Amino acid sequence: AVITKDLQAVIKKDDLILSLRHIKPKKRSRGSAETLFSIVFPGTDNKFAILLNRRTKKVIVETLERGKERVQHFTVDILEEDSTVKSLVLAMDQRQPGAHATLYIDCISYGMVATPKTIKEMFVNMDEPKVEVYHEKRYPMEIDGHRDVRTVLSMHECPLELDSKSLNSFDDESFLNNYLRDDPNAGVDPYGRGDIPSVSSLDEGTLLKALNELIRSVNSLYSKCGERDANIEWIRRYMEECDVCRRRPDPPPTRPPPPTTPEPTRPTCETAPPNCFRGVRCYETVQGPRCGPCPYGYTGNGYDCRPIRTCADRPCFPGVTCQDSSSGYTCGPCPTNYDGNGEQCRRTCRDNPCFQGVICDDTETGFRCRACPPGYEGNGEECRRRPSGCEYNPCAPGCAPSWRSEPRN
Repeated sequence: AVITKDLQAVIKKDDLILSLRHIKPKKRSRGSAETLFSIVFPGTDNKFAILLNRRTKKVIVETLERGKERVQHFTVDILEEDSTVKSLVLAMDQRQPGAHATLYIDCISYGMVATPKTIKEMFVNMDEPKVEVYHEKRYPMEIDGHRDVRTVLSMHECPLELDSKSLNSFDDESFLNNYLRDDPNAGVDPYGRGDIPSVSSLDEGTLLKALNELIRSVNSLYSKCGERDANIEWIRRYMEECDVCRRRPDPPPTRPPPPTTPEPTRPTCETAPPNCFRGVRCYETVQGPRCGPCPYGYTGNGYDCRPIRTCADRPCFPGVTCQDSSSGYTCGPCPTNYDGNGEQCRRTCRDNPCFQGVICDDTETGFRCRACPPGYEGNGEECRRRPSGCEYNPCAPGCAPSWRSEPRN
């Protein structure tokens, strides 16, 4: 409830930062995507969610925009199934056009994705604006609409100088304005080259993709340079301390090794793609190419996916609550005096629904009352005394003089 109030207080701001700390791996959910948090707009078909898939090394952004699902992802090479993510920071720029979200994992930027429909727009377009945030309580979550991303990163114990060296400041507004909207060179072709597209012909998605690839390349080079420096230092110390490294006579020539048999070519998603369900991606694994999870709204193994029913199909008995989940819907308990699984409910003879003295039979569709007692009429559940004509008109034909009325108490 506190997180929901925090988000509702700043959701209309142009710059919004969502952050989580100490995301530990779940033992039960290994190999599957884990929902870190979900932002729901009650009464609408809009939604924003962040998922973490350690097996595929991805942070997934799922949005539902007027019922249309959009799935994007960040590739995070440092993700391991047994590692803890110390900090996850999602910096959102909600200015249109060019709205986007930038991801930082453990102080390192992993690029950005476009957000054609921001959570701000989802909120303000509601008849009665309201928002609900669901997240894992064991992961501390913070929402900030007053500080910039550098301040938030420093609060997560990130060195500020690392941002500039790693080219992680791609969330800077002036940088994005230059590359996404206000490039003064857009449309200028000084050399008349027809094979080089002008900046104006590049769409926003292409620019974001290029920036993400640049960030990944810089992060990879930064890591490799550190490893190379460590290796060079180790070799230098080893050579200084090793007597064997001194020059010695060349050894006699040796025979060339026998030819080796080349290893068989390993199948890949490109050379031997599996027969995945439409829309399911292929992934390279140690065992070979494998199909990923089924699309949203489907269940299966990635090869065979079947649509699942949801609460929108009204599968539950009237009056019974319905709850949607990743595996389908779940019906609540049947109403009072009814038995069943929530999807099919029926009344039984256990509650004595029939008129006093009437026999009750249980059937597959519910109880059934037999005929009313002699002198009564009705459906067995409700019976009333059958009236006599002579009781109301003693002088009617056939009643007098033989009919005799008994005195009433």
